[in-house]
Amino acid sequence: MTVRLILDVSALLGYANTDTALAVGELIREVRDTDPNDHIGIPASALLTAYATTDDAGRAALSNIITDVELARSRQDPGQSAFLVLPLTSTEVMESADLEVNWPGRGHAIVEALRHNAVLATFRPCQDASPRLDIVDLGAGWTDDDPDGWEIADHD
Repeated sequence: MTVRLILDVSALLGYANTDTALAVGELIREVRDTDPNDHIGIPASALLTAYATTDDAGRAALSNIITDVELARSRQDPGQSAFLVLPLTSTEVMESADLEVNWPGRGHAIVEALRHNAVLATFRPCQDASPRLDIVDLGAGWTDDDPDGWEIADHD
């Protein structure tokens, strides 16, 4: 089981918004179609922030992620869910907090993307956060000049 993609607050808010959900959903589908054992990491702090700042419909969409994760856990089948909720551990708090100062809504997500060698999905790119950080700019949309679109490459 590999965490291939990390969603930050902006990506979670995009997932929760009917106008931008398709961009996030297509990226999630691409990850799972590539390998059903690959997962999308949801930093717990990003989920809390997105949940607190979206509307009722958005909260329902985000709640469905948690329901999906808990159902897979209760069935002891991690492959049943595309998502993994990633806790903010005591050793990551200050690193995440320091990153939050410069890149609000992305601190914990940046830490997790680097830790898992995963791609950070965001509507608010932050290339300066780390030279090792791979980013998918969800705001680039379908007209991105890259002929491969939002391809998630292996990061071995």
